[in-house]
Amino acid sequence: YGAACQSSLINILLLLIEKVGEICLAVNPLREVVFELIGFCVNIGAPHSEYLLEDGLKLWRTVMLYGSWQSIGQPVQSSVGDLFCILQSGRENHEALCVLKLYVVLCGPQVLADRSQLLKALMDHCLSAEGTVKEVYTALDFLYTLALVDLQLAFHVSQQGMAYL
Repeated sequence: YGAACQSSLINILLLLIEKVGEICLAVNPLREVVFELIGFCVNIGAPHSEYLLEDGLKLWRTVMLYGSWQSIGQPVQSSVGDLFCILQSGRENHEALCVLKLYVVLCGPQVLADRSQLLKALMDHCLSAEGTVKEVYTALDFLYTLALVDLQLAFHVSQQGMAYL
């Protein structure tokens, strides 16, 4: 019962941000609550992440899509390590790659510095027989975006996975 309630509240907040946009994130107390909630949901070491990780990643993506850099820049930059921990765990690859794609767009390919082995392993998984259709689609979408900003890195991390396709 509690998980469904928490998930519903997160989705209400997500819809509020989608409808109202930047105004929600320009108000400091609300922005703090949003980022604390994201941090709570995506804490992969906590038991509640089993049912809140996907919702937390969706909220994270929505904040990045609708917030101005002035409102979200510092918390977003300080959270990138958490995203790589999620990617390393192999959980919710679809949503995590959607968030990572926004990081690449907003921060540039340098956000991926020293992460090529992790990205390569992730692409190999997503673009293999083990990957779901959602993972394949999201991985290809991510690689397209990455190729626009760093073609060499996109080619490097996708070689083995593309061979499978």
